[in-house]
Amino acid sequence: IINLKGTSNSRVKFSGSGNETYLPVVQMHGMGDWAKDPFGMVPLAKSISEYLGGVYVLNVQIGESSIADILNGFIMNLDDQVDYFANVVKNDPNLVNGFNAVGYSQGNLLIRGYIERYNNPPVKNFISMHGPLAGVGAFPGCTLDHNFCRAFSEVLGALAYHPTVQDHLAQANYSRDRIR
Repeated sequence: IINLKGTSNSRVKFSGSGNETYLPVVQMHGMGDWAKDPFGMVPLAKSISEYLGGVYVLNVQIGESSIADILNGFIMNLDDQVDYFANVVKNDPNLVNGFNAVGYSQGNLLIRGYIERYNNPPVKNFISMHGPLAGVGAFPGCTLDHNFCRAFSEVLGALAYHPTVQDHLAQANYSRDRIR
């Protein structure tokens, strides 16, 4: 999808019955963003579609509204988000022959989970943009006193493995305590 050298042959294509057409693209946003964000996901979808000659682009919304989409990125566990994503994809007639997927941040985990658990319709190409595919090992970006950050990280690490937290906080699902 990204044209790095100014040539059109870097575009991802699907060869059908003699006519080359572009596969649809499915995008999955990260936490705090939403599928209908007019300053983020919507312009990205428009740019991808224009670049690929008007191809169908779907921004997956996890929930029935934009507010639900934002909140679910935090309070719905990743297994449930993957199932929701799979249901949206499965019920979209534009995707029946497969699609290319682009994940941003936490959205990468949903696409990866979909590929591993379902992949029907199939993901033909997966582009991961800054995704925590190996998990996160600590509380990110703590710029306070080193001892405070370390203690805070230890408490968060212990809580991340508690069943209630695992069931209700998406980020706990990819927390990785390197000592456990």
